[in-house]
Amino acid sequence: MVISPSFSTYSEYEKVTISAINTDESLTLTSPLQFTHYGASSLTINNQLGTLDARTRVGHVNRNIKILPGPDAGWGFSVIVYGYKDGEIMRIGNVNLDGVQLADGGQLDTLNAPLTFINTVKGNYTSSVTSSSFVNCKANCIYIQNGQNLTIDNNVFYNAWVIGV
Repeated sequence: MVISPSFSTYSEYEKVTISAINTDESLTLTSPLQFTHYGASSLTINNQLGTLDARTRVGHVNRNIKILPGPDAGWGFSVIVYGYKDGEIMRIGNVNLDGVQLADGGQLDTLNAPLTFINTVKGNYTSSVTSSSFVNCKANCIYIQNGQNLTIDNNVFYNAWVIGV
């Protein structure tokens, strides 16, 4: 599982392995946490100026279906959902990912994300990415350009080089 940073130090995230779930519903980890992680029952700040939630989040990243780069890939991978015109016919790609782990994808120093949606705006096609995890994205985790009818819900984004979505 992954643990997000708290406070103002963005690099204090951690990836840990659970060795046991105890009878009191506590967890035993294979190694101790390296950083302090803040938790509370309500938002960190909620006043007339706005809200700020700096509580730590915990995410489960392992999934049964995994998309991974090959050993010789070096720079990761990209899954592209694309719309294009084929003569007079508009071809629109769509995808529904549910419970998929995308790890070590994308290309460093580019917008090449592990999952990219480009020109998916025509017709009634829908795409969704739900209950999936994006781990160690080499660029953005999901990149969207000129897209619609897309649902992104209940996903874990961990260690994105640029931004998650």
